[in-house]
Amino acid sequence: MGCRAPRVESLLRGRLFPGSDCGQISVLSWNVLAPGHEDGMKVDWDSRLPCLLQHLGLYAACDIMCLQELEKGRSLEPVQEYLAEQGFECVAQKREGKNCYHVINATFFRAARFRLNWTESRSRVLLTGLLLPNGREVCVVNVHLAAVRGEESVAAQLGQMDNALQKMQRVVSSYKIICGDFNNTLGGDSPLVPMLSALGVSRSAPCGPTHHGGLALDHICVGSGLVQELVLTSSQKELAGLRRSLPDKEHPSDHLPVAGLFRIRASDWEIPSLPEPPTREPTMEAWRELCLEDLRPLPTNKKARKERRREHKELEETFLAACGCKERHRLTAWREETRTAARVLCALVLDNALATVRRSKADAVT
Repeated sequence: MGCRAPRVESLLRGRLFPGSDCGQISVLSWNVLAPGHEDGMKVDWDSRLPCLLQHLGLYAACDIMCLQELEKGRSLEPVQEYLAEQGFECVAQKREGKNCYHVINATFFRAARFRLNWTESRSRVLLTGLLLPNGREVCVVNVHLAAVRGEESVAAQLGQMDNALQKMQRVVSSYKIICGDFNNTLGGDSPLVPMLSALGVSRSAPCGPTHHGGLALDHICVGSGLVQELVLTSSQKELAGLRRSLPDKEHPSDHLPVAGLFRIRASDWEIPSLPEPPTREPTMEAWRELCLEDLRPLPTNKKARKERRREHKELEETFLAACGCKERHRLTAWREETRTAARVLCALVLDNALATVRRSKADAVT
């Protein structure tokens, strides 16, 4: 019998979001609609700002807030000032160049819980590394992907996401969070889904429509180190409002906020052991030795490293060519299982080592 998936509780939007304990992380994401984008809207910025701050107050217990469409000189500063009073520090996206765009993403984090380790801005993405007191890092990717209006827009979304995920792959973080306005439903046919899956990240529990068009365009995606316990949802009255137009006097944006409370898995939750060969017969023993050769450290010289990989691949192909079809399938399945376990073990060892170093540095500073 398989493990039953943990039950995810729901909380209606407009209610006070609960605080988290030291074994949890809570995240809010919201496209708050830039003042410069409200042409034709029924409610102007002067009316929307008090309503927006009131809503943010409901989620002030969240650990991390990722906001999109904050406008420099108009909405960024009052929101930043208000959340600073609630104990949040702010990382604002830098968009530079001759065509500098003043509508940005901003990530707010609770200063009593996290310490900023690094940050990087891309055209549509803000990446942030936040350190927990134990030295483990939370990588937060705050996205606002281009709206889809044809094949070119889809390609733009893929490029924007790929750019961010490449950075995410290069850093060693214990926990991964990708959230924001994807301008994409992340349905089964979305090309973004395989990209996220390849990084070990999946969409959290669905929360229903998030945009006045009736689509779910805003999402929170997390890695396997976080298990969802609570999701923000809408009442039937609010869903009926989505069939009209937002913003209105009760909703300060054309998007609804998404939020989740996640339990942090124990660091040793998924430590695998290298799988034993199914048999000790000579063929399997020889294959085992050949596969273990591939786990040895590679030469530092790039040319020698490439040659070593080529030679090893040829050895494996020659070995498998001499086996029957059924035997070949069994050997390759064991090899892939072993490689996966080895990668996970290496990542865990590196993560633990980095957490120890970061914790030591923090202790030295204090």
